[in-house]
Amino acid sequence: MAFGGSSLSDALTKDFLTCKICLEKFTKPKILPCLHTYCEACLEKLIANNRLRCPECREEILLPEAIRCLKTNFFINSLLDLIHSTSESDFTCTLCPLINKESSQKAVSRCLDCSDNMCHTCASGHKCSRLTYDHQVVTIHDYVAGKYDGEIRLRQAVKCQIHQGEHLRFQCTRCASLICRECRVTQHLHHQCMSLSEAAESRKPVIKGLLEGVERHIKLISNENVATEEFLQLLRSQKSSIKKLIEDETHKVLEQLHHQKQDILEKLDCFMKEQEKACDLLRSDLDFQEQVAKSTMTFAETVLSLGKETEILSLEKMITERLREVQNFQWKPVRASYPELVISSGLHSCSNMFQLSFKSREVQKPHIEEEDGLGPSDQGQKGLASGLPTDIPLERKPQFFISFRARAPQETKKPKITGMCPFGLEEILVADEENRSLKRFSLHGDYKGSIPVQNNQAPCGIVVLKNKIMYAVGSVLYLVDYQGTLIWQKTLPDTQASHAITTAGDNQFAITTTGYVDIYNLEGEKIRRIYPNGEWKWKLVFLTTNHKGHFVASDWYKKSVVVFNESGKILCWCEEKGLETRQPGAVSADRGGNIYITVHELNKIIKYSSEGKFLGEFLTFKNGIERPRVSAIVDDKYFTVALNNGNIHVFKF
Repeated sequence: MAFGGSSLSDALTKDFLTCKICLEKFTKPKILPCLHTYCEACLEKLIANNRLRCPECREEILLPEAIRCLKTNFFINSLLDLIHSTSESDFTCTLCPLINKESSQKAVSRCLDCSDNMCHTCASGHKCSRLTYDHQVVTIHDYVAGKYDGEIRLRQAVKCQIHQGEHLRFQCTRCASLICRECRVTQHLHHQCMSLSEAAESRKPVIKGLLEGVERHIKLISNENVATEEFLQLLRSQKSSIKKLIEDETHKVLEQLHHQKQDILEKLDCFMKEQEKACDLLRSDLDFQEQVAKSTMTFAETVLSLGKETEILSLEKMITERLREVQNFQWKPVRASYPELVISSGLHSCSNMFQLSFKSREVQKPHIEEEDGLGPSDQGQKGLASGLPTDIPLERKPQFFISFRARAPQETKKPKITGMCPFGLEEILVADEENRSLKRFSLHGDYKGSIPVQNNQAPCGIVVLKNKIMYAVGSVLYLVDYQGTLIWQKTLPDTQASHAITTAGDNQFAITTTGYVDIYNLEGEKIRRIYPNGEWKWKLVFLTTNHKGHFVASDWYKKSVVVFNESGKILCWCEEKGLETRQPGAVSADRGGNIYITVHELNKIIKYSSEGKFLGEFLTFKNGIERPRVSAIVDDKYFTVALNNGNIHVFKF
């Protein structure tokens, strides 16, 4: 790779030596860990609570001490020494006052070794002296024109802070410090040392290797930016097509389809806003990271091409650390899905005529080939960049089947689903707290009717057993038939706002009440009370049973899911992996004993084995899972999940 190094004249004439805060030439330049340089006085104005934020890359920097303790940018300082007047008339002889002349004559020459400006007479004498006859004397005209800037740069030397007058000539390998000849024969006498040129050459390949990686990283960012823009255009085009199609179809049966049309368009607009926002945020982040990477790369290249050995070694650690940070930048692509409109075959029945689904597109994750020169931290990113799977494969792969709104035809409020369970053949029964109703839907999204709720109250937990429906309203338990006729009601201990309900065998129900589970029969008699592990310190919020009749409960007190039998013996705990210290939500179990846990905060449903071993993510945000509330498994073929927005997703598995 050929680096686009900067020339010395570019560094002196452009804004490389200008502070981005005061827009003046640097004064006491201090370099930050992000490799941006500012005047010491300018940085003083930015301090707040021993912290400051870089004005260019916005990186926050903790200051253990004052600004003056930050590393001085000697590279910038040495370049500032080359700045001089561009008018020849501004230069006067610096030797005339030394020989008692009344006034200094106009300088016509300059000694590059002594840094003295001389008139014609003093220049002639300078060449005749035994001490200075071999000095390089140039004309002021050429000096002002910058012809000898490179020569002057080579003659600059950094002095030893311990031994005055001694130039730094070596690097101590053991101490990683720059030393002079006096240091070399005293405190570093028995240490391994290298000349500055050898030490600088040994470190340059590391920086060059990192620069190559950052350059490839910039290309990946640029390509992702273009792909994101193309994807956004695809979304907009698809939206336009869908909108036109839905308008054309709605016109034919406007009165019947008006309500559903509004729902679909609302969902589509909401999806587009989220996608546009996500794309805009990603593009903004990519643009910014590209600028940061380029500015970091420019600085590192300039130091490599113009920096002296001492300067390169002085900045090498900061440069390599910053280049690694820039190269390790990762981004999360926008959720790779786009909307499609599915028109029901039963067009004139107006039964879910429009269905909006989201098909995933393949996303090629960026792959970065590792090369020599990359450090250990870069090697650690290889697995991530190559897109290798990290989760354990799942046996049952969910396939999206349908999505529909759990709303009855005459309802105006957004559904708030607080309970869901199988109901007959390929049907589900839904408890809607907001609309105070129990509603039946087919797995194709067809509304099948409602079951009256006692006293028009808001139902919560719900379960069906032998043509009977049990649901809870606050601390009251109701058992009704399929027509909603009350069979009996029971008042539970008033210790929690809602109660989870599940079946417990062929003729019994199980109800959670804070720290225990009560078992009731169909006649409303309490059979027994179960304390898991004989303890009462539980907060059991969701409950189900597995294929063996064991109870599976979400415990918010311990933030885990526990499996126990009818005697309360703990059989297993679900591993913490996957929950990420979040409170577990609704639980379901298939006929194989696998446990499915809804994690509302993480927008996912995770899967565990019957022994509580973490198997991986079952459904995530990529599957349209946004703020899931409850779930249910129907006939061990369909997995249904109700979302916070009132939609129900159905998956085959």
